[in-house]
Amino acid sequence: LRHPLLTLCRNGTNLGFVKTCNWALRQALPDDVVLLNSDTEVTSGWLERLVEAAYSRAEIGSVTPLTNNGEIASVPRFLKENSIPPGYNLEQYAILIEAAAAREYVEIPTCVGFCTYLKREMLDRVGLFDEESFGLGYGEENDLSCRAQEAGFVDILDDATYIYHKGRTSFQGHKLELSRRNLAILEQKHPGYQQRIHDFAL
Repeated sequence: LRHPLLTLCRNGTNLGFVKTCNWALRQALPDDVVLLNSDTEVTSGWLERLVEAAYSRAEIGSVTPLTNNGEIASVPRFLKENSIPPGYNLEQYAILIEAAAAREYVEIPTCVGFCTYLKREMLDRVGLFDEESFGLGYGEENDLSCRAQEAGFVDILDDATYIYHKGRTSFQGHKLELSRRNLAILEQKHPGYQQRIHDFAL
């Protein structure tokens, strides 16, 4: 594929989700990176707003936008899977979200993997995803956030950017097993992690 602004890379073998992400993060040196799930749909100006949020404070390590289906990033119902409200298409709803945004960039206990803007300064300081612990995926971004926070960075929510996330397409048939296993690993590596998530969700 030839395009002046696009490079398409393919692995000869399946490296697994986390190793593939790390490979891509290395390919993107020395730039910041956005990891975007294949089951998402972006809206006008999304990247510019994420960059604006990321550089609103020096200590920001990651930015997560709002979405319909992203746990702590979900709107209008928090922690729920939502539909686009009747009378709006995706672009119209994103415009409404941006117009209502306070741009306070609230700190959150972890970035959310459906769409995550990662600053290179943070990655250079704390490293990439933990391939050994989270090789198949699920929980690797939470671990990265914990390590970044230990190094003095913060994760924020960009309330001016909305990205649609279909969800339920990753790790089909394995999500429950992976979530149980990897949540246990997260808690072992970062004691109190699940309590921090619980406290934030209250």
